[in-house]
Amino acid sequence: MNKKLLITSTIFMAFIMTFSPYFTVLAQDPFVGGTLTVPMGSDALTLNPYTWGSVYESYIIGHIYDALVQNDINNQPTPVLCTGWTHNETLEKWIFTLREDVYWSDGEPLDIYDVNYT
Repeated sequence: MNKKLLITSTIFMAFIMTFSPYFTVLAQDPFVGGTLTVPMGSDALTLNPYTWGSVYESYIIGHIYDALVQNDINNQPTPVLCTGWTHNETLEKWIFTLREDVYWSDGEPLDIYDVNYT
């Protein structure tokens, strides 16, 4: 029985050592362009960040749009498009300080009018 196990193990190890390079993913240099395909369990019915209703839409929208603030891993608000915020004592007025290094795809900087519009 031990001899049979030794032979089987040896054949198995030889197979693994022979074919393992074919199953290895090689590192590639990053490139621009092309198509990214992500498998999803369902189609997204909307990409409107105000009307989404499924986890699939949330996943896609989260990769398209940024927010002023998002929750971190501890569910605490952290700045994204802003550097910080303050509020008055009654929590009726909030002031967000926008980051200065945020630009639209056309090169125009993000400003308060853009935030108010959205």
